Amino acid sequence: MNIYEIIRRWHSGHSISAISKTLNLDRKTVRRYIQSAQTTGLSREAALPEEADLLALLQALSPSGERQKPAAEQFEPYREEILGLTGDGQDSITLKSAWQVITYRHPEITASYSSLKRVMRAWTPSATRPTWRHAPSAAIPTKR
Repeated sequence: MNIYEIIRRWHSGHSISAISKTLNLDRKTVRRYIQSAQTTGLSREAALPEEADLLALLQALSPSGERQKPAAEQFEPYREEILGLTGDGQDSITLKSAWQVITYRHPEITASYSSLKRVMRAWTPSATRPTWRHAPSAAIPTKR
């Protein structure tokens, strides 16, 4: 996607809908880049800077390519704390509650509850993991 082209067309007076149709982009994406450009001081009334200058100004708008930390890396520093909260002791809590506590105590954790479940499966051997399957019904008498 060429952010310069979005801004150039907007500066020329094109509507957000026209730009999104022409460049085959979602209107929300076009609107987000235009609003970001406006926060840097660009307006339709002022002259549009040269392409190189505009691109330097818009560099902050471009996605950095940085990906979010995988969940395992986010939870790893707090492994003992999580395992302590969910342990077998009298004071243990559910994994959902443990996730809520951990994300409250450590706001830098952005991983979801589902991610914590996946990480916990890797941390705990299957023999010690609780199962939620029902026992075979052979012991339950049936009517004939």
